[in-house]
Amino acid sequence: AAAGAGAIQLCGNVAMTLQSSTLSQNSSAATSGALHYSDGFGASSVVLELDFVTAAENTGGPVILSSGPYAWTLKKTVFAANTAGDCSVSGANPDCTAINPTATDDYYVEEHVLVSADLSVFSSAGYQLFGGLVGGYLPDVSSPLLDVSTTGCEGADQRNLSREDVAACDIGALERLQVAVVDDEGENASGDDRIAY
Repeated sequence: AAAGAGAIQLCGNVAMTLQSSTLSQNSSAATSGALHYSDGFGASSVVLELDFVTAAENTGGPVILSSGPYAWTLKKTVFAANTAGDCSVSGANPDCTAINPTATDDYYVEEHVLVSADLSVFSSAGYQLFGGLVGGYLPDVSSPLLDVSTTGCEGADQRNLSREDVAACDIGALERLQVAVVDDEGENASGDDRIAY
């Protein structure tokens, strides 16, 4: 976008949840962001939530640019290699952590948010189709994104693969599936002389 948001522009009283999604390679105006909330209309109720989101390789403005009354909630979200920064939110640090979470009209919550300067937390394949209809970034096998959260692992990842059957889930849009190894003991059934392993 030559002028404005690279992906989503919001204003006024809004409630938006972006879940199990990838924001990648968006280009916005320097005065905007990939996600841009602008309070030019005297808003009084603003709730913006990112849940299991990966935001990587966005340029121009920061991933999130927000002004005015805000209620940002970031859960299980990763920011990586965004050239103009990750968050520019009134009352919050650029690394997307709150400095004034108890303000009267505003609040900012972050849970399991990881900020990386480069793409090393992801598979070296980078942005690819790892199944599903759109591309994303798969966590590397030794990534700090793996098995971070033991709560809130409900629903599915971006590819519609369940997060519910794991003891701890990954943060970001894609869950790295792991093979479980179980020892099977052979047992003989009477009269068949066969053992199955």
